Amino acid sequence: MKIVVIDGQGGRIGSLVTARLRKEQLPNCELYAIGTNATATAAMLKAGADFGATGENPVSSTNKNQVKSPAARRYSLPSSALQAAAV
Repeated sequence: MKIVVIDGQGGRIGSLVTARLRKEQLPNCELYAIGTNATATAAMLKAGADFGATGENPVSSTNKNQVKSPAARRYSLPSSALQAAAV
């Protein structure tokens, strides 16, 4: 199962959600953190997210299963998760 948490500003709510989901120890669960800025992404990664990306492009820019955003590639965020998040 893939869960995408999207947050902005300082990432406080996103990090709380991420920490709670990580605490639940869901089987076969991957947590993807998408922050509108680096601070939000870093907070969610610190809280236990498996992957992270920064900016609006990770959510809105996908093309034929290829991520266009350099931030998403830097954090190895699979494009399939981004397509699910953009729907």
